[in-house]
Amino acid sequence: MDNKIILLILPTHTSHLTQPLDVGVFGPLKKAMATKIAPLIGTGVSRIQKVEWLSAFAEAHAQVFSVQNIQGGFRGTGIFRFNPLKVSGRLPQRSPTPSSETRQSTPPVDTPFNNTVLTSSPVDANAISAANAALNTLVASREPLNTPA
Repeated sequence: MDNKIILLILPTHTSHLTQPLDVGVFGPLKKAMATKIAPLIGTGVSRIQKVEWLSAFAEAHAQVFSVQNIQGGFRGTGIFRFNPLKVSGRLPQRSPTPSSETRQSTPPVDTPFNNTVLTSSPVDANAISAANAALNTLVASREPLNTPA
């Protein structure tokens, strides 16, 4: 906090939303590679030669590795300028259902850092938001973190 570092608990299975290079570079690179390789696959070739793949990669790399895409990845994830709603607004909101309340294998822990936050799938955006608020409050108080998280 002294160096303006904000700690966050990231929801499981959301790297495509929370990691700037996945958002701004590697996702677009995957799409560009598919576009470049599609004509070869369309001809019925059963195996792409290394030189063909490398040529497609070089073109796709030049197309997507740019300052604009890298900066766009950080904007798209809400990391810079900090905007946590960029990701949390795209997460599904879960409401408790009778079956999920009765299926718990362990008793609920009275803390925002319970297994629902750390391992739930699909993610519970409300629980993640509450856990992040609690985490930042704990860090600001300079008390030791009493959690396995």
